[in-house]
Amino acid sequence: MGTQERSLFVVIPAYNEAAIIAATLAPLIAANYKIVVVDDCSSDDTWNVLQSLPVIRIRHMINLGQGAALQTGMEYARMAGAGIVVHFDADGQHDASQIPAMVAPIAAGRAYVAFGSRFLRDVDSREIPRS
Repeated sequence: MGTQERSLFVVIPAYNEAAIIAATLAPLIAANYKIVVVDDCSSDDTWNVLQSLPVIRIRHMINLGQGAALQTGMEYARMAGAGIVVHFDADGQHDASQIPAMVAPIAAGRAYVAFGSRFLRDVDSREIPRS
């Protein structure tokens, strides 16, 4: 069963990411993913930036931390019928173009969970300082 048959949601916890969130979301929006952004009571303009974007917006009224923001987003996605959920960071460190390859084993029924790592490919590892 491919990702077209299984509803894919991208869940993004966000805290004080106003400066980068629109750029982070742009490739996800362009790919037509169902995007759930959980603003974890940011004190900057993150919530205001999200208002103009075609994403599902949820806001914690108090800061509960990344784990709680992921949990809130996952619960929303589950209730909305998600077949596959991708966690994605708000700060732009993940590459949206890698999502199809990442979820392929799940969509094909060969796995229930897939983890990505920026340490698996030599080209990526060289970009990260040893310190």
